[in-house]
This record gives sequence, structure tokens and C-alpha cells, in this order.
Amino acid sequence: MKKLSGTVIALIALVIVFTLSAGGTIAAWSTQSDAVNKITIASIQGEISEDFVFGQTLMPGATVKNVVAVRNSGNIDARIRVKIEKAWGPGRDDEGKLIVDPSLSADNILITYNTTNWYYEKSEGYFYYLSVVKPGEVTPVPLMQEYTIDKNSGNEYKNMHADIIVHMECIQADGDGIKAWSSNPSVLGAVKPGPGKSAVAQVVFLNPEDGFDFNESEGDLFVNFKNLVPGESQSQVINIKNSYVQKTEIFLRADYIDQSQATPENTELIEKLLKQYASITITTDDGTVLYRGPVWGNLDVDSHGTDSAKYYISLGSFGKDASRDLTVYLSLDPEMDNTYQSLLGLIKWTFAAEGRETAYSDVLSATKTGEKTQFALSISMLLISGTLIGIIAIRREKKEANKHTN
Repeated sequence: MKKLSGTVIALIALVIVFTLSAGGTIAAWSTQSDAVNKITIASIQGEISEDFVFGQTLMPGATVKNVVAVRNSGNIDARIRVKIEKAWGPGRDDEGKLIVDPSLSADNILITYNTTNWYYEKSEGYFYYLSVVKPGEVTPVPLMQEYTIDKNSGNEYKNMHADIIVHMECIQADGDGIKAWSSNPSVLGAVKPGPGKSAVAQVVFLNPEDGFDFNESEGDLFVNFKNLVPGESQSQVINIKNSYVQKTEIFLRADYIDQSQATPENTELIEKLLKQYASITITTDDGTVLYRGPVWGNLDVDSHGTDSAKYYISLGSFGKDASRDLTVYLSLDPEMDNTYQSLLGLIKWTFAAEGRETAYSDVLSATKTGEKTQFALSISMLLISGTLIGIIAIRREKKEANKHTN
């Protein structure tokens, strides 16, 4: 066997020393963090605000104060409409309801309506308030302030009871909701669908030890999916970023979560909301569909395709400070009824990251600023030492060669 020369041995030693000094160990790592996201259904409710003294005895020609307005007792902007019915009758039943006598005309109950702030649609019999009413607000201008009993009312009305019945309805102000009421919404100053909410949530991978950081309250990334109404469609951008020094692959999957916030009465409704009525599509910034299906992830489907989020879906490899956008499109079935109002549904997403470290090319970037100078100095000394070792070894070989020649 040919004996290794001193030069080769010296260079091998140098490589070993350099490798050990550079810390070029390669090890795989992975980490994960959870985000509990929330979908809430709007509460669309109104209350009649009426200033009236019940049980008064009136004479023909009398004018009585009766202020009728509407309060938005829900949690989103609303449009309001009201229908007024009038009736006479001989008395009331055990529940206090008027026993109506249809032979008695109610046209002698004279009401002056506000037609400046309220629009009357004769074909429907409704008065529409022409402005949006915000949550907690009362229609600033009442529909009516008083009524008068016609002075020409005959004796047939003597000892009769009368009712002015107010029927109120409300609907969400945004979008096309008001079209369900009127075939001429432009007359009502209907709100046109806007560009939607624009808030962007962010998921930042910090490092293998600290995992992910979610920049929304309590990790809830569904910024735009609050106070939704049946038939509504909304989108949400979620920015994914890697702030770690190593190249990192990031993944996403959906997980089961108990709806512990729900009452027993609402549990079944939430199950239907998340599994039947609410659907999402998740796409990358280049339009690739990652998932399409019910918002909870369709976890009963054992699939690695776009029809289930049961298994990790790769969002791609991210270099340091690289970021990409996910867009989540959500839509609610218009067939949902009022029983779903004010519901809160939870959706659990798990983000995972994987990587390898540390290759030599990453060492300088992985060291802190104060350590880079020391590291560079160590490398320089190793190179100088290696060069000297090589020179000494070459000279030694030359001497040995001269001895054999002589």
C-alpha cells in the first residue's frame, strides 16, 4: 500500500479541524403552534320605541301624543321598515288583545306621518326609514308624533276600543339585503356592496424554540369573519412570514376543537354552521387552491387533496424574511334563518415548520453580530495555520527526496 505523504496528511488534518471548528452539524427540527379562529353571526334585531299612554278615554276631535320610532338592538348597521295597522273593537280578550270589529272603519284615526325621512311604498304598505341605523341607535326622526280622532266620528264608536298596531322589520344595511324588501331599492338609498373589509392578519415563524407568532388578538386570524349575515361572502388575507435565519418549510392543517363556548342549545346549530352553511376556499398568492370545503376543514374525509384539511398542507419553503399571502374566501348559505343569530363558532388551525441546520453556509448568518468577528478571526488563523503546515510538509518532503537522491 502506498504511504500517504505528509502534505496529504496535513491537509486532511486541516479539513478535520476546520469542520469541527465551523460546527457544520446537520440536524432536522420541527415545531408547531395553534390558532383558534372565530366566526360570529350577526344579530339583526330591532325594538319599537313608542311614547304613548295606554288606556286613555278619548272624545272625537281629541289629539293624542304617540311617538313611534325604532331602536337597532342588534350588533350591525341596519335598515328599518314599519307598517301601521289601525282597528276598532268592542273590547279585549283575556290576553289584552283587541277584539276587532271589521265593520268599523279605522279611517277616522288620523295620523300625520313623516314622509321626509321615511319613504312610503304604497304597494307594500311599508314606511322605509331612508338612513342606516347603527347598533344601539334610535331612528332620529320618528315615523309619527301623534294621532287625532276625527271630530265627525259617529255614535257607533261610542265606548269602542282602538289600537294602532306597529309592525317593525329590520335587515342588514350592507350588501343586497334590502333587495329582499323592495323592487326599487335605489329610492331607499340602498347601500351598494363595497370592496369588503381590508384588515390583514399575519403569521410569523420566529424560530424552532418559540414557534409562531400570531398578530391578532388571542391568535384569532379571522379578522373579517365577524358579524356575518346569511348569504354574505367575505375574504380574509393572511400573510405568512419566516423571520428565522434558516430556510423553513411551513405547513397548515385544521384540527378538531370542542365548541366549549356554546350552550347545549346552540351546539347543534354551531355544528350545522361550520359543517353545512359556512364554506371556505383557501388559495395561495399565485391562485393555487389549497382547500375548498366546509369551514371546519372536512376532517371526516381521509384525503390529502383539496377536499380536506385533515393533513398538513405545505405552504412552501421560505427563506429568511420571505413572506406569502393566503386568501381565505368564506360564504354563508342564504338559507340560514334567524335561529343562527349571535352564534360563535371556533375553528382550530395548526401551523407547523420544518428545517435543517446547520450547514456551513449558514454559520456566519446564524452567529450574532458580536461573534462574527471572532469567528472570522478563527477561520483566518485556521487558514494561515493550514498554509504553514502545508509549506513545512512540502519542505520536509523535498529534504527527504534530496537525501534519497544523494
